[in-house]
Amino acid sequence: MSIRVVLAGGGTGGHLFPLITVAKHMEETLMTRGGAEFLYIGPKGVLEKEVMSKNNIPQKTIMTGKLHRYMTMKYFLDIFRIPIGVIQSLWILFWYTPDVVFAKGGFASVPVVIAARLYAIPVLIHESDAVPGLANKFLGSIANRVMINFERARMYFPASKTVLTGIPVKSDAIEGDISKGREFLKLHKEVKPVIFFIGGSLGAQVINERVMLILPELLKRYQVVHQTGRTHYDFIASQAQRQGYKIGHSDYYPIAFIGEELKHIFALADLVISRAGGTAISEIAANGKASILVPITKSANNHQRINAYEVSKAGGAVAIEESNFQEHILLHNIDQILNDEEIKKKMQENIKTFYFPNATEDIAKELIVLGQKSTAEVGDDMTIIAKPVENIPTETAKTDTEVAYTQQKARFETELNPEPAQPEAETAKKEESIAKKVETEETKERLVGMERVKEYPVESMEPVETVETAETEKKI
Repeated sequence: MSIRVVLAGGGTGGHLFPLITVAKHMEETLMTRGGAEFLYIGPKGVLEKEVMSKNNIPQKTIMTGKLHRYMTMKYFLDIFRIPIGVIQSLWILFWYTPDVVFAKGGFASVPVVIAARLYAIPVLIHESDAVPGLANKFLGSIANRVMINFERARMYFPASKTVLTGIPVKSDAIEGDISKGREFLKLHKEVKPVIFFIGGSLGAQVINERVMLILPELLKRYQVVHQTGRTHYDFIASQAQRQGYKIGHSDYYPIAFIGEELKHIFALADLVISRAGGTAISEIAANGKASILVPITKSANNHQRINAYEVSKAGGAVAIEESNFQEHILLHNIDQILNDEEIKKKMQENIKTFYFPNATEDIAKELIVLGQKSTAEVGDDMTIIAKPVENIPTETAKTDTEVAYTQQKARFETELNPEPAQPEAETAKKEESIAKKVETEETKERLVGMERVKEYPVESMEPVETVETAETEKKI
């Protein structure tokens, strides 16, 4: 039977790409066991529509509103948008009847998760950052499972349902080929190191501005690959041309958005300069790259700043706040990392501790367990604690018959061989008496019954009283 999964989240690539990565893995895992169906519910946006359409996942849009810490005009508007989104989600879930909801967290997930819990639909949420925002703190209190990316985030959620899994890293971001990266960029020089500036799926204006300011100095010693974001590309390209640099030449390669080629560019890069979102850090860690992290100053709860300092504290990156992200500081740190092979190698090794290669599999497996609510009741300790007999595999279903046979055999042998041993005279009398019993019709029927039961060898039996998680996972 197919499992129906609702995907919730949106706003940025960091909230969307992990949903797709897990969905693809579930499709592959369940291909021979009924498959999986997916429906995305979230805000109406260009990126959401593009990502879901590309991956053939149906989409339903709802109203969403942010949870604010302060009073603004938008605060009053969002107060009404959230309940409307909940009502919309209730209607969609009623007709779709999903088995489980996978929410990437954030404001876009709130209406869907609330509606799902009102219907008692199991929910798994994922927190990417070291400090969750208001939305995820609330969702964590009502979700069945909470998966986290930083150990530090554990303190904000109920311990009994929180697991450190890391972030599902999309296949487009790992195991790239340097030669394919050079071919994609038409970059043929191998003399200069390559610096990869990436501001996330939407780009980063602060990073873009600094690149333009120090571009002449950078290009003297390095080749620069620059993801600008779609909204910033035209402006950045015109600025570069005003400075006399031809796009795609002069060792400068601006790109609006990078898709499947991302892994090849990561492989090519000697240094990555990025924002400090959880997904960005995980992708850098998965590729084992030295990096400079520039957290957003006004990120909710300062989560990017704390992300960056968690990695920096472990020696996996250099963290530079926006207020210090000036030309001379940036150039000094770039030169220091790329001119000292020992520093670079230490950073490459240390950042790998923030990559969890089994994150996708672990989250997909937990969603499958939660989604089996029609055949099992899932407990808070992440084990399946009850299971109907009719759904137990054939090998286990024989257990009742085999146990009955074993008990019957034991009783019969006790009658034939009573303990303790008796004197010879008394023993002879007992044997004669037992012999007469065996000839009776009742005993013959019992022997016939035993012969039928012997079709099931005792050695293959397993206890029927409990079904452990490991056995269930084999079945799933």
